[in-house]
Amino acid sequence: MEYGYSALLIGVEDISLLLLCKSFFKQKFSNHGFWLYACLFWIFGCFLSNTPFLMNHLILKITMLAIQFFVVIRIGFYGKLVTTFFTVVLYFSLSYGTEAIGILMITALTKNSQTRLLQDPLSFSLAALIAKTMLFTICFLIWKITQKRKIGDHLSSFNWLLFSAFPFFTILTFLVLMQNAIYENHFSSLMLFDAMGLLTANIVMMFLMHQIEVENRVKEENVILQQQITAQMNSANALMEAYDVQRSMTHDFKRHLHALQSLLQAESSVPAKKYLNTLLKQDEEGLSVVHSNNPMMDAVLNQKYAAAQKRNITMNFYFNDLSHLKIANEDIVVVISNAIDNAFEACEKLVENRKVEVKIIQEECQIFISIRNTAMPDALAGGNGSTKRNSFLHGYGLKNIANVLKKYNAEYALTQEKEWVQFSTVLF
Repeated sequence: MEYGYSALLIGVEDISLLLLCKSFFKQKFSNHGFWLYACLFWIFGCFLSNTPFLMNHLILKITMLAIQFFVVIRIGFYGKLVTTFFTVVLYFSLSYGTEAIGILMITALTKNSQTRLLQDPLSFSLAALIAKTMLFTICFLIWKITQKRKIGDHLSSFNWLLFSAFPFFTILTFLVLMQNAIYENHFSSLMLFDAMGLLTANIVMMFLMHQIEVENRVKEENVILQQQITAQMNSANALMEAYDVQRSMTHDFKRHLHALQSLLQAESSVPAKKYLNTLLKQDEEGLSVVHSNNPMMDAVLNQKYAAAQKRNITMNFYFNDLSHLKIANEDIVVVISNAIDNAFEACEKLVENRKVEVKIIQEECQIFISIRNTAMPDALAGGNGSTKRNSFLHGYGLKNIANVLKKYNAEYALTQEKEWVQFSTVLF
């Protein structure tokens, strides 16, 4: 039991230090290599902490541990010497700070002096478990916060609550166990074993929750990627169709000219005008409607215009020169495609008066985007204006828009006035 207890505490300390290192440094090893590196770190830590000579010389032990931590960080992570020193100091501050808090909590509960607490193995062991629970929780939260910031996100209030709830109730359970033991005047090794199990379960649970969060983020990113691929393929197909029409018209151009010449030579002006009007109509259908001087924006909007014609939706555009649009192509696809698709969906519920208006104006350092569409009077009654059968994809559609806009410190507004629903945002 004693060796298992010591190995558990050292393992928690090592995991906490590695979490701090992952917060401030980039690791050198791959996942499998990192686990092997961590296991060697743990084994050496167990050996060092249980060396009889060092156990009797506290200052020397702390010095050896500090050197060990410094060397381990330099071997396993990329980083500056100053940051390495700062990390070691921060870790020791957290470690001894949580130990002091753990001892104070137990002494306050038992109403005994710290000297007596140190002489009671069970009480001291529970105090150490409380300290390591707090140490791991603090290091885990620091890691989560820095990880979120690296991807431009933050730890939400729900995540704070989720990741803090298990350690809080674990510490509370430790205190209740201790209080009951004092009340019944019965201390057993089984109590200590149970407390060790709770600490282990906390670590496993928090890493499992982290893994679930990572998998959900990957799932969202895959949905975003799939939407981008679909939108880009649709745009490419629309361009290919326009190119084929243009090639066909160019191929038949001389024949049309000869036909018109023959009609005019025969002084058949009426048939010639009719034939010319037919050619002009075909030409209009084959030409791109949008020319904003931004190739990706033109591709997306022309593809959506072609889709609107097939759905019997009237589509109007208002824009200025977008040649210097400071938005990444993939972000244009996500925002514009999703917003227009939502507008199409709302329009298709109407029997008539199906209209979509797209307005994109760039002025100095800001870009105004507005997409209006006619819709049913209660189109936004459901909260997001959608009744798609595949609500999963639509939910991610709006979420994807919000995630992209967050990169530009922007948000969107979705409002309805009478029969018109409007999506609008301003990017800076």
